[in-house]
Amino acid sequence: MDEICYFNLVDIVKNELNYGDLGEIWFRRHGLSLFAGRKQLQSDQDIPLLMETKDINGYIIVYAILGAAEVRGQERIEGGEESSGDESDNESDPDDVLSEGDLDDEDDDDLFTENVDEEISSIVHRGLKGLGGDSLAVNENEGQDDIEHEYLVDNDADLVSSEDELHSEHDSDDEVINYPVFNPNTDFQRPIELSLGLKFPSVYIFRKALRYHAVENGYDYYLLHNGSERVSVYCRHRCKCPWVKGRGKLGACTCGEKKKCSYKVHAKKCSEKETFQIRSLRLPHNCGWIDHNSKCTSLYLAERYLDYWRLESETKVDTFQKKLLKELGIEVGYYKAYYAKEKALKMIYGEADEQYKRVWDYAETVKKHNEGSSVFVQLGNVEKPPPVFKRMYMCLDACKKGFLAGCRPIIGVDGCHLKGSYPGQLLTAVSKDANCNIYPLAWAIVKVENRDSWTWFLDLLVKDIEPTLGNITFMSNRQKGLVEAFATVVPNAEIRYCCRHIWSNFKLNWAGEAYKQIFWKAARAYTKEEFEEHMKEIKKMSVGAHAYLSDIPTKHWCRHAFNTRCKSSMMLNNCCESFNNTLKKCRDKAVLSIMEWIRRYCMRRMFMKWEGADKVEGNLMPAALKQLNRAAKESRNYQLL
Repeated sequence: MDEICYFNLVDIVKNELNYGDLGEIWFRRHGLSLFAGRKQLQSDQDIPLLMETKDINGYIIVYAILGAAEVRGQERIEGGEESSGDESDNESDPDDVLSEGDLDDEDDDDLFTENVDEEISSIVHRGLKGLGGDSLAVNENEGQDDIEHEYLVDNDADLVSSEDELHSEHDSDDEVINYPVFNPNTDFQRPIELSLGLKFPSVYIFRKALRYHAVENGYDYYLLHNGSERVSVYCRHRCKCPWVKGRGKLGACTCGEKKKCSYKVHAKKCSEKETFQIRSLRLPHNCGWIDHNSKCTSLYLAERYLDYWRLESETKVDTFQKKLLKELGIEVGYYKAYYAKEKALKMIYGEADEQYKRVWDYAETVKKHNEGSSVFVQLGNVEKPPPVFKRMYMCLDACKKGFLAGCRPIIGVDGCHLKGSYPGQLLTAVSKDANCNIYPLAWAIVKVENRDSWTWFLDLLVKDIEPTLGNITFMSNRQKGLVEAFATVVPNAEIRYCCRHIWSNFKLNWAGEAYKQIFWKAARAYTKEEFEEHMKEIKKMSVGAHAYLSDIPTKHWCRHAFNTRCKSSMMLNNCCESFNNTLKKCRDKAVLSIMEWIRRYCMRRMFMKWEGADKVEGNLMPAALKQLNRAAKESRNYQLL
């Protein structure tokens, strides 16, 4: 029932509950402890305060003291002190106005609001034995459609500083309640569950857990109080009234919303401890699921999915957005998802600024534990501190020895852009092993791709492979400054140009399938006569196209003019393109993370190739054997002339 008068309540207690020898009726006021908030029920004026103590099941707990005392309500009425039925209407709704005593009173750390927990109720009943009272429950749940669910923590020895509680002559012999403790190391790995009395190691852990709980359950909240001593949280969409920033009290509701969201969490710091504990809790929400949650920040996403990014660092941002929508039910914008990825990678690999400070240490560590390896670091502004990182080169000892012992004497060089916060170029040198697989040889990070950086890179590479320098063939895409660097560092070496890049430039002016077919026929011709015939066809089609190809020396791009000492007819720089495609997984990382990723990749690759070669039977590698079998099959139709 929603309303009851004083005399009806007395009649129910005496007749229906068989407490005929009723002397006095007491109850505990809303938001106060038993001893600080006990109040005697004397007239209809006390009924509104009594109704505020209703619990989640609709029960009201009162305390009956049996004796010969007279009922005092009649005396008040006959004495002319009749209570006004409108007085309760003048009182502010406890959900609309948050009194100072509700949160600020130092002697009221319990913050009882609307009901009594079952455990706390039993403690209160036992504590009343000192007053000589018995407890009874009046069921007021009938006709109640909207009950606010609020749970409150009672004062105990390790939570309160209330003078009434600690120094009462009616001390209880009950043991202190052992409330659960939130463990950040394990509890963040599963769905967050908030409960009455739950303790947190600090206010920061509490705020983080509250954010996780809000995102997981699809609601948003407003921090009414957010200090180091207390945190009060209400539903951001509690009603249509706007929140006033900087105001520490709930204003009176003016929107006329009938059903307000009752969500509320209040936590305070325990006395003389860093522990934070939930003192008041109302979890149910009347509002719906929030699709765009302000508590779902990029930092929250980075921390929550840190392990995911550790294993799937190459995942695209749009794929991550779909994952969030599926798992959290929240729509996250592209840039928020992007920044979440960036922050997670920084947590995993560290700040780029810190890595630049350790390049010397990293270089010395590699040379110490991998003897024979070449690691060089070049700095700028050495004379005017602070010095600035300029370049870094690495060639592992195993890569050098493997190339000199069993790889074809042809090296492709290429560069690719870095994608991280600190842009630059990644230069690579890749060869081919005996099975025609790519063989990473050396790599370097430079600030910009120009003649100076290519000259520095090639000079260090030549020093590492000097025993076979006279027979080496280099292939490139004719990058900016690279042709000049070849002329400076290896003027006598054979230089080839990638035919695919020549065709990419050629088709800008002479596109079409006819030009494409005749170009590749000319480039792949094994004899000079065949090459000249195809060039004549190109000249018939376009004089300008013939002139463009004639300006490129045939020894750089025509198969018939290649030197035979490298024993390779390779016309494309596919080995470098394939390696650069593999490096996409690390090109967005910081400088040392890139170098370490490539080093580990080469170690794993060498081990896998070693295991594969150990299973090969015979003197020929599978790639060479396959070519011989194909040539033997084609030769069956040949005739001797």
